[in-house]
Amino acid sequence: MANFFSSSEEENFELISSWWNKYKYVAIFLLFIVISGILFFEYWTQASQDQRHELAQEYHVFIESLDDTSQENKQNIRDFIERFTDTPYANMASLHLSKIYVENGDLIEASKELKNIIESTSSSWGNQYDPIESTARLRLAKILLSLEKPQEALEVVKQAKVLNGAMLEVKGDAESQLNRFNEANISYLQALESTQSSSLKSLIRMKIADLQTDSDDK
Repeated sequence: MANFFSSSEEENFELISSWWNKYKYVAIFLLFIVISGILFFEYWTQASQDQRHELAQEYHVFIESLDDTSQENKQNIRDFIERFTDTPYANMASLHLSKIYVENGDLIEASKELKNIIESTSSSWGNQYDPIESTARLRLAKILLSLEKPQEALEVVKQAKVLNGAMLEVKGDAESQLNRFNEANISYLQALESTQSSSLKSLIRMKIADLQTDSDDK
């Protein structure tokens, strides 16, 4: 570098010309890569902004239709889920769709929606707690109990990452239906310790009292 600055203009020109002739194709290729990278980044940024804007608009429409339980709205929600499958909004929409199915008495379809949520979130969050997955798991377990499938409900609860008071209560319900009264009693007691809700505590105490009566009858 010192020799370069101390050389004459003619020598410098010859040096640059020699370097250019030797490395011009490499330089052109690197320049092409840089320009392509800049253009791709700008395109990707714009595309992401457009997608987020579209998602925000679609989700706003979805929020406004929460009270609509018509068949047409079900299809609209289904279309929303399919279009935005890889976003958290899709699972939130699936939760609402399952709620509509429950209100219409279609527990089988509701359980399918909830199972889809559990499957889609089980790999994306790893061992972290996911509130959407937990809600779906709790609702699915309750539906399975309504369908008189306590063993399946128990398996759904046992696979939860976190057993809160509501989940432990459902676990006790499943064990009670299976006539596992000692296990159900333990689950209800654990639910009492895990919840701060006074209404839930009162309900669980009633179930413990009923459980003792059922156990004596057996």
